[in-house]
Amino acid sequence: MDKKKKKLFYKIFSVIILIIILLILLVWTGNIRCSKIPGMCSIYWGTQSLISGKQQPSIMIIHDPFQKEGMGNPYLLQKYLKEGTNSRINSTLENINYISQDKLKGVSLIIVDKAKKISTNQLEMFIDYISKGGRLIWIGDSGTEKDINDKFLTKGDLEASFDKNIINPWARLNSENYMIRFDDILGVEYISNYCDIKKCSKKTYEIIQGQKTEYFSPEQYNGNLIPTKNHPLTYALNDYLKIKDDFSIVTVKGSKIIPLKLDYGSNIYANSTQEIGDQSIFPLIVVSNSNRVAYYSIPPEYFVENEDKEKYTSIIENIIDGMLK
Repeated sequence: MDKKKKKLFYKIFSVIILIIILLILLVWTGNIRCSKIPGMCSIYWGTQSLISGKQQPSIMIIHDPFQKEGMGNPYLLQKYLKEGTNSRINSTLENINYISQDKLKGVSLIIVDKAKKISTNQLEMFIDYISKGGRLIWIGDSGTEKDINDKFLTKGDLEASFDKNIINPWARLNSENYMIRFDDILGVEYISNYCDIKKCSKKTYEIIQGQKTEYFSPEQYNGNLIPTKNHPLTYALNDYLKIKDDFSIVTVKGSKIIPLKLDYGSNIYANSTQEIGDQSIFPLIVVSNSNRVAYYSIPPEYFVENEDKEKYTSIIENIIDGMLK
């Protein structure tokens, strides 16, 4: 090969490498999905495996096994991620009380489920994780209860007044009195759980090694699903499927992607006078942060409970496609 051909070859090779690096950065930031480019998912996750020293992609489900309150059944979610999907991605269950920044390193996707009490320090860990390219699914009322020494952000803190009304349970002040706006990260503001204001029954499920988990469920059907047909988190979900499950009532902050909504049919009232929200259509999935953060106001595992006659397994299968491909 003569010198001119060698130079041309090196130039073409360099351009290809630069293009691959650019595509990796675009996937890392969430601006493009690796599945949109043939072979890119293998290149991207292969690169991440080399960088992290761990097989990627990987999933960690973080929960609090000692909390009786809080929405979700992380054991059932892990089971269906393993048995109900075609991927070979393993997921691990981790106790939120033992989570550290080191444990979060090298994890492709974190799912926080049934962890109602979360400290401000832990919220800051998740913010740091996202800032370094991590992907996050936040479920239901996780983090709506603070630790004993933590402080909620109040209107007075924002306005320099004596107003003690809290902004949102996901808006906090840290130990140095800096504002931690985890509600901005999720793109939603929490109002209440459906079963906190409506009649529901307590359900108890046996899980591994004789352990049990409890949560509430409506006694009647309480809505119909409205999925976005072309979003990977809601592929194969039909319109107006009936559900009978608890969900967190939230309002969306700003302009966000909402792949799944619930048609309740009317406004929700806590009693004869107090209206909760101002619409009959409620968000069930909200996507933000360049598709790297998804908030589920209803735990996806609620769609595949043992007693359900019809199981909507695609909503769990879509977690892989929607967040990791």
